[in-house]
Parts: sequence; C-alpha cells; structure tokens
Amino acid sequence: MPSPDRRSAVQVYVPFKYDIGGAVIDTEGAREALIRLCGSLEEDQAFTRSWNLSYLVRHAVVLRAVIGSGTVHLGGSDWRFQRTLRLYPWLGVVSVDYLFETSDAEVRLADFYDDLVHWKNTDYLPYLTLCGAMTAELAAHTAVSAGPPADLHGGLVRELRAALGPFVEQRPATYAFHDFRTCFVDLRAGLDRPTVHSLLLLTRSKPTSYPDIPGSLTAGGVEIQSSGWATVLRTDPTATARELADVISMFSLIHAQWFVCQLWINVYDQDFRRTPYGRGVASAHELSSSQLALAQDLTEVGNMDLMLKDPALLRVARYFERTLGVRDHRRAAEQRLRLLEEYSRGQADYRQAQATTRLQVLFALSAAGSIAALVPALVEINLARAATTFTIAAVILLWLGFALNYGGFIAGLRWRLRQRVSRRRRARLRRIPQSRGPRG
Repeated sequence: MPSPDRRSAVQVYVPFKYDIGGAVIDTEGAREALIRLCGSLEEDQAFTRSWNLSYLVRHAVVLRAVIGSGTVHLGGSDWRFQRTLRLYPWLGVVSVDYLFETSDAEVRLADFYDDLVHWKNTDYLPYLTLCGAMTAELAAHTAVSAGPPADLHGGLVRELRAALGPFVEQRPATYAFHDFRTCFVDLRAGLDRPTVHSLLLLTRSKPTSYPDIPGSLTAGGVEIQSSGWATVLRTDPTATARELADVISMFSLIHAQWFVCQLWINVYDQDFRRTPYGRGVASAHELSSSQLALAQDLTEVGNMDLMLKDPALLRVARYFERTLGVRDHRRAAEQRLRLLEEYSRGQADYRQAQATTRLQVLFALSAAGSIAALVPALVEINLARAATTFTIAAVILLWLGFALNYGGFIAGLRWRLRQRVSRRRRARLRRIPQSRGPRG
C-alpha cells in the first residue's frame, strides 16, 4: 500500500481486477486454498468508526497476501515493484495490485503508461490464449502489441481460479478479461498542473488547455483528482499513512464494484442462454439462478450509505463512484437483468406451448383409438354399410380438422412468441447505453 515515504518522490499504484467465477461461499476453504497458493495471509480490518456493522456482518474479510517483487524499466526509469493479492469474497473478484516506486528525479511519467501497457501485455495476451478467450479478431487487433511472453501474474490467476472453484457459487460463465486503473501518487505534491493533466488524460504531451475533468477532492492531507481511467493523489506534509491507505482502499473497492458490472455485461450475450456445459438452452432453474446471482451482485454496487457512516470517507467513495462511472455501468448491467427476465418468460411460454402440443398429440392418439374401437361396434349393430362408412368418415374428418387446425395454431403461436422475444431483445439492446469496456 502506498505510504508517504519521502525517499521516493513518485509512486504508481496499479490494481488489476479479475473474475474468480463467483462469490465465495466457503470462506474457510478459500482461506486454506490461498495459504497453500500464496503463503501467509493478512486480513484487511475495517475501522468500525467508518463502517456500518450491519454491512460488515454479511461480508467476509478481505484477504491480502504479498506475492512477490521485482524491477522493471518503464518510462525511461528503473522501477521497483511489489505485488499484493486482494480477494473480495462477496464480489467474487481478486485484485493483483502493483506498487511501483522510483527515486529517479528525471522520471518521465508521461511515458510510463504506454510502457506499462506493453509490459503487462506480455503476460496478458498469453493468459487470454490459455483461457480460450483469444479469438482470431482479437489476435489480429493485438498482433503489433505481442512481445516475448512472460508470466507476471496470469498463471497465478488461473491457479487461483482452479483452487477456489470448490468454494465459489459459480456464475453462468467466468469473465476471462481483466480491468486495470493507474493511480499516480505524488508524495511531495511537486507535479505541476500540465503534468497532472497529462497523467489524467494518459497522454505523452502536456495539454495547452485543460479539458473538463471532475474537480479535485481533499481527504485530510491527500488531494484526489481522477478522470476515471487515471487518478492522481497528491500528499501534503500533514498527510498520514492512514489517510493515504484509506483513499487507496476505497479506490480499489469502488473499482471492484465497477468490475462486477463489467463482467455481467460481457458474459450476458454469449452465456446466459446456454448452460455451462454446452447442453443448449438453459433450464428454467439455471435461468432463475442466473437472475438471482446478477441481482445479488448488483445490490453490492453503489450502496454507499449501507457501507459507510463516516462522512469524510463517504465523500471519497462517492467521488470515485462518480469519476469511475459506476452508476452508468450498473444501469447497463440492470438492462441485462431485465432482458434475462424477458427471455425467461419467453422460455416459459415456449415450454407451455410444448406441453400443450404434447397434450394435443395424446388427445389425437386417444381419438384415433376411439375411432378404431368404433368400427367393430358399428358392424356389430348391423347398420347399413353406407351408414357405417359415412359415420366413420365423418368422425375421421372431424378429428383431422381439429388436429390440423390446432397444430397450425400452436405453430403460429410458437412463431409469434419467438418473433416477439427477438424484437424486444433487439430493441432493448439498441437502447442500452454504451459503457466503457475493459482496459485490456
């Protein structure tokens, strides 16, 4: 976690969020799996002055483990980095957090971001291939970004998913992609305004004019300014390690909430209407489970008053909620929930039509049996052959008319139901607001 250490003028905090497949329902089992994989664990203790106990009682403690360190050359400077893993059990999200530090007085922060993206893609692109998410289209788009493959943390994330699988309530599908944000920490508040704006815009050049970026927020001795994709924290001499840690912790939590909406939005189209095992159309129980899981996850997003009772920390949470666009992202996910509900109703209507068709077939078979039994009875009562033939023909014609008309009605009903669901789905998807995609 960044701290106001005066030996380093600049630190960069970069959290990478990944989906582990669902919310953790066996926290003790998950804890043991993490210990086997990462070694010793720490718990992120909540400060009861700031958090509602009614919220904490239903949420397992965030687990944290240091998973390694190293050095890398980015933006023309050598950086030391430390990696920390954070597990948010109730969200089903793991965060691999990098803290970069340099003492280079000539560091080119404007070049840092582009070099960072290239460096992390040496791990990310092979990871996507191993996850089966590397399509021909994505490979074509990223061909120029491909470099010598490396294993920074992608292998650990895959091992983590496998280890935690038995302790997780699985979502309809696991979202393979990650999302990361860049947070620059200016420990001496020495960055000038053009540099701050170039960092907020993630551009190499310093702007000559200053576009509309949300205003800054001061939390104790920490000044916060964020464009959503990039954040700059500037500390003054009065800033404490606790104040900076609180801001970073809240930034990571709100980012995790944003990511939950992101993963639901992206798994909807290809995965909601199929079972996890490729059996075709999902059952009513599976669709209902998906609706419940999505609704539960969305209740965790944006409910700041339920989480916190500290006015100062609430201001920080709402600031990041606004700058990261969490509310818009949640609305886009809620649209998917409504579409899923419509699809479930369409499936129920379709199954009802199938059941009616089966009843029709049974009725037709019963009627055919009755006609077959009528023939000997008519012969037995010695009716004239013409009368017998006429009676049997009339019954058969009436039965055929009923069967054909009813069959046509059912077929038309099926077609109309499919068309109606399809039209509604297309119309709703056109109205869904375009949301910012993964920063991959």
